[in-house]
Amino acid sequence: MNLQSIDLNLLVVFDAIYGEGNMTRAADKVGISQSAMSHALKRLRTLLNDELFTRSASGMSPTLHAQEMAQAVHESLKNIAQLESDRSGFDYSQSQRGFTIVLGDYGETLILPLLLDHLRTRAPNIKLEIIPASHQQVKEGLLSGSIDIALCNRPIDAPGLSSVNALGDSLRCIMGRFAAHPQPPFTLDKYLDYDHIQLKLTHEDYPLIDQHLKQRGHQRSLAITSYSLHALPYVLQSSTAICTVPARLARYYQQKFDLYSTDSPFDFEVPCFAVWRDQQTMDPGQTWLKQVLLDCCLSLAPAH
Repeated sequence: MNLQSIDLNLLVVFDAIYGEGNMTRAADKVGISQSAMSHALKRLRTLLNDELFTRSASGMSPTLHAQEMAQAVHESLKNIAQLESDRSGFDYSQSQRGFTIVLGDYGETLILPLLLDHLRTRAPNIKLEIIPASHQQVKEGLLSGSIDIALCNRPIDAPGLSSVNALGDSLRCIMGRFAAHPQPPFTLDKYLDYDHIQLKLTHEDYPLIDQHLKQRGHQRSLAITSYSLHALPYVLQSSTAICTVPARLARYYQQKFDLYSTDSPFDFEVPCFAVWRDQQTMDPGQTWLKQVLLDCCLSLAPAH
């Protein structure tokens, strides 16, 4: 099993259920509601095409596949937790060090507030420089040391770099008051009847949604192509077009702006990878920052 392809949140859920053998105790251990725990297990079952756990008189019993993957999952999470011990030699509570990170629009909107809250209460003198960067610039910056850690929409395959899918998300469609709000279920045929706002990271980027549609012989009607998530809510408020975005982002925009969102017709998840230099080349400060960022990703509420 390639653990890089699985949302880190889901691995934590799997490990808790396997260890506790009970959904209620597992939810308490992870610190989420039972409904969120059930939703996460459902996502895992879909991703791995296996029931994983079945209810029995003694609680939640693992399937053969769950038993086979349990040790690998537990060891991976244990290695991440072990990074706490690498903080020796770096007193983050007193340090005035500056770090350079790449979060992208998605990370800046959802992860940055959590990161800043953590720093405010535990490392108030730490300085952050948050920069935009292309995939190639992230790769070069991490290898040269000019970037300390990054969040990307795909892993970077290069010697000396490591990555983990820190925050997988489903897709939702979001729209403003001028777009006709669809009645559920929102099928692919209904989806293709709309004009769309296409989000791209760079001019060379080919969005995952359009790749998915092309593979199935479809093409959506593009009214607008945008390179900024931050401008998206304002564009939607004045447009009849809709946009397909990660579910957490859709719900955030829906709460902050006068927008409507609905389930998309797509059943795949979009990843968000944390990428860093290999552990042996990281100093204690970078190791600390990596763990803090991963903790922030883990603490973000599940997308429903």
